[in-house]
Parts: sequence; C-alpha cells; structure tokens
Amino acid sequence: MDKDIPFGGKILVFEGDFRQVLHVVPKSTRAETVDASLVRSYLWPLMEKIQLSTNMRARTD
Repeated sequence: MDKDIPFGGKILVFEGDFRQVLHVVPKSTRAETVDASLVRSYLWPLMEKIQLSTNMRARTD
C-alpha cells in the first residue's frame, strides 16, 4: 500500500446521489453540513468520476 497517494492506491467505488441525503454533523448549519461532504473534500479533485446514464435494471432482456 502506497502511503503517498490517497487511499494507499486502492480502488474505491462511491455511489449514490450526493445531493439527496447529507450525513449528520451535530449542531451544524446547513452550510457546514454541505462543507463536510465528500464533494467539498480536498480528495474530490483527485478522484476519477464516471457518470452512468443507462438504467440497466429497467431494461427488458
């Protein structure tokens, strides 16, 4: 594991609608809660983002 790069170089998959449900930050304002989210993290620009656009579950086979 490489300690010089985020997550030690491991591949991580984050999924979901980051705007839908914010995590709980006790006694914070809405702005502070948003600022604590992943998309505001210093790590966000370092991540490769892939947007999936085809709903495979609703597809008929």
